[in-house]
Parts: sequence; C-alpha cells; structure tokens
Amino acid sequence: MENDQKIKKVVKIYFLIYNIGMKKENGIKTLNKKELEEYILGQNDKNISRAAIYKRINKLIRSGELVRTGKGLYCFNGKKQYDYSFENNFTYSVAKLLKKSFNDNLEYIIYESIILNEFLNHLIVEPIIIIETPKIYVDDLFWKLSDGGFKNILVNPTDDQRYKYHPQIIIKTMVTKAPIKLKEHKITIEKLMVDVICDNLLNQFYEGKEKSQIIKGMFDEYTVKYDSVKNYAKRRNAYGELLKYIPAEERNNFDDWQRHILGREHQEGL
Repeated sequence: MENDQKIKKVVKIYFLIYNIGMKKENGIKTLNKKELEEYILGQNDKNISRAAIYKRINKLIRSGELVRTGKGLYCFNGKKQYDYSFENNFTYSVAKLLKKSFNDNLEYIIYESIILNEFLNHLIVEPIIIIETPKIYVDDLFWKLSDGGFKNILVNPTDDQRYKYHPQIIIKTMVTKAPIKLKEHKITIEKLMVDVICDNLLNQFYEGKEKSQIIKGMFDEYTVKYDSVKNYAKRRNAYGELLKYIPAEERNNFDDWQRHILGREHQEGL
C-alpha cells in the first residue's frame, strides 16, 4: 500500500512537471494556485498542512524565487528582477538631494532617458533626468532642486519647450496609482512598459517602429507582473494599444488579447 502511494505521488509530480513544461513551451510560464500547492507537496516527504504550504509559498515570494504574475498566478523566477543604476554622477547628486530633503514615503521616482538603451538599436544619447511625482508635490521638488543649485529644469514641458530649452531635468506629473518602487524611488518594468506605449515624453526618445522590440525585450529579460501591467495600462487608457505590441509567446497571459484585437479588426472592417 505504501509503495502504491509513493508511485501515485511520483506519477502526479511527473504530470505536474510535464504540464508546467508544456506551459513554458506555450509562453505562459505560470502556475495557478492549485498547481503551486501540488508542487510544494511534491517537494516534501510527508503530508503538510495547508498553513505550512502557504508559509512555504510566502517564503519563496520573499526570497524572490517565486513571483506573483497575476491573480492566483505565479512563476518561478527564471528571469531577472528589473533594476537600474544611474549612468552619471549628476543624476546621483540630484537623487541624493531629494533623498536628503524629503521623507522616504514621499511619492516620486527618478530615472534617466537613456534607461531604454538596453532595448534599442539606435541608442539615446541625451541623458535627461526624469522625475515623476503626484501633482501636489511637483512645485516642492522643483523649488528644492532650484534652491539646491540645479539649473535648466522644466516642469511638464511641451514638445516645443523641450526642443527649445534642452533641459537637464524634467519634472512631470505622475499618473495616480502608478506601479513604482516607493522606497527606492524607482520606476518598475510594468510602468516603463506601458509608458513606452503611451507617454508623450518617452516617445520622443526613440523611433515608433522600435516599440515592438522594446516590449519584447522587456518580456524576454525580466519578470513582469501581468496584473500590474493591465491595471496601469487601463488607468492610462492605453490597454488596447498595449495589446497590439504583446509578443505572441506572451499573449496567453493576457486572456482578453484575442477579444480586443479581433474586435478592433472587426470594427475597422465595417
């Protein structure tokens, strides 16, 4: 009897791994909650409680080995977590002043225009510092930087103003509930992905035909939280546009991709 149970357990684990492998081949690369629980059970020699399973899942998430990619969806992190460093000392000095002057919980992010270079063939050579913050804090950040000796700062500039004045620093109003790394004051891959599609400022730094290449590069290199992408894109009224650039191998992670794309094609054909 004990041997029969062991055989059943081995067979169950085999089919679970087989299914996970098939999902990876189809570009989904995710496990639902039931599959994850079965995987945890398969890693233990004895039966464990549901509470112990959840504890193990939370431990994997905290360690970065497991990533939530959507509601009830997880993936083992075979890809990198998105992060970046500043390319020049000037940006570090700006970030240092802001960090020194404001509480860590003040909502703002700082990055450079050249942040997209890792995804581009035609590299951006204009290292503009971009700072995003909610509307209520825009003036505070502007005056703090101005009083700190930083010059050539524009706030929410038009295209003409940016081309005319060639700013070193741009402060822009951040969309509410944007996915950011608050403690680190950094942009996330999910926000950057959506902004590539619809942000007027970012769109000035690369050719439009490179959008597909940028989005594919992001999915290929980094772990992406799909729900975060969806929610932010919808807040920016850019979800339909984003779906046009989702790589074929990732479309199964956007369950309404077919409905949106085919629906649009149908309307355009009328």
